[in-house]
Amino acid sequence: MPAHTPSKPEARAAARAALARLVPAEARAASAAIADRLDALPRLALARVVMVFDAMASEPDPAPWAARRRAAGVVTCYPRTLWAQRSIAPVPLSDPPRQLLPDPLAPGPVRAPAADLPSLDPTLLDAVLVPGLAFDLTGTRLGRGGGFYDRFLAALGPRTLRVGLAFECQVVGALPRLPHDAPVHALITESRARAFP
Repeated sequence: MPAHTPSKPEARAAARAALARLVPAEARAASAAIADRLDALPRLALARVVMVFDAMASEPDPAPWAARRRAAGVVTCYPRTLWAQRSIAPVPLSDPPRQLLPDPLAPGPVRAPAADLPSLDPTLLDAVLVPGLAFDLTGTRLGRGGGFYDRFLAALGPRTLRVGLAFECQVVGALPRLPHDAPVHALITESRARAFP
């Protein structure tokens, strides 16, 4: 008998419960392991323009990896939320600690690039690191429900590598995938690096 695929609300509730059980020290160690795995992903190593994200407390933190890439001359962008369009735009940052500011429109403690910084044409991105609440092993990603990343990723086209970042506790057997849901090309956790066909 096939395994039950949960609804999106069920999957979000289960993912939040799993993240709530994650000990902060374990999360920090897992984030470091994830950053090391990113360094070993060949296609990502060749990327010259990437978009990362400013991690919330419940997300793997790509900041150390992004700092290493910037030092190597890679353009590193962070997402600016386009609330009216319900999408995001990549903004190149040279000094994220100073250039990321609290987003006054966000429902929680979210930081975004300063408003006076110009965004980049998304088609120039070689790779995007993608957060999510949960992922499965077919590349399906479950976000927080706003559809911002789905709209953004769907517009990028196949050239841009989409890499999901998650703690192992966020990987599940199956997630629902609707036509508008944008999957990732690879998934990196503290214990696996998996590419999807």
